[in-house]
Amino acid sequence: MKFRGTGYRSLALGIFGPGPYTERVLCGKGDGDNEGDGVLRGRLIGLAALACLLTACTEVTPSTGQPAEVAGNVWALGDSQAANSNDPARGLPWSLRIGADVGNGGDAMYGAGWTLPGSYTGQTILQRATALHDRGPIREYVVMAGINDLTGGRSVTQMLAGVTEFANHAAAIGAKVTWVGVVPLPQTATISNREADRRAFNTALAQRYGTRYLDCSPRMSNAAGYLTPGLSLGPLDLHLNNAGEQALADCINAFRH
Repeated sequence: MKFRGTGYRSLALGIFGPGPYTERVLCGKGDGDNEGDGVLRGRLIGLAALACLLTACTEVTPSTGQPAEVAGNVWALGDSQAANSNDPARGLPWSLRIGADVGNGGDAMYGAGWTLPGSYTGQTILQRATALHDRGPIREYVVMAGINDLTGGRSVTQMLAGVTEFANHAAAIGAKVTWVGVVPLPQTATISNREADRRAFNTALAQRYGTRYLDCSPRMSNAAGYLTPGLSLGPLDLHLNNAGEQALADCINAFRH
């Protein structure tokens, strides 16, 4: 039995796949950095090794995040909100809830944005879109991104420059774009200090793209404009839970159909 890479992180990624739950529990990030998760971390490592022994696997590698082909030539694009997750509290991402004809171009795009490459893929939103087009014709992109740019300290101007490049790419290949605004933020999350920038970015998208722009904030926010409690994995967690992912998908589906 041979494992590619060193340390339990590579092993765990290979068995359980990339995702916020794996990162939180196995790597001790964010809310998962506590003694209880340390115990669970050790148990998961043992389970991963046992799984390989039982299945006689020869090597374990992290997911490449390469999306499967789809017949409709329509691709959802985004960051970790669109990526597959191994957290049962989250369920399927919105990108897999908006139609069987829509491919999940956001798979494994954790950390990605208009200006930032994904942690696993090394691709920005535009670079992922270009890679998808290299594989075949594209009729439409459904894209929502920007939260990682905000957490990464990027300005609205920088984000919009990335949007412009993406729009130029779509125009050059004859693909239409459904622009989905960045969803509301949990009010107690640290990133809520960028709420004004989130709204400014969404307003700019609306002004630029008119009827091709969709704002799901009214469906997903409280009276103060922040994410409705109960739609994220926790009060400090930016990732939507199952109810949040479905609310976002319902909003997109109502717009597209």
